[in-house]
Amino acid sequence: MRDTAASRPPSNIPSYEYVERNALARAQNAAAELRAMFDAMSTFERTVAGKQIAVVRRLVEAVETM
Repeated sequence: MRDTAASRPPSNIPSYEYVERNALARAQNAAAELRAMFDAMSTFERTVAGKQIAVVRRLVEAVETM
């Protein structure tokens, strides 16, 4: 019997869950890299780029909680 409801993805493409986990892992790795870069910044660098850093920091924290 054919799957006309498309309840399963075709076997030749990755499943949604696999892609989702892969994307999450990449985002978490990028967040870890950004956190390490932030931690390595000097006080002067943090002061100069304060607003941009605040936005990136919120993004990193949100990704890390996933």
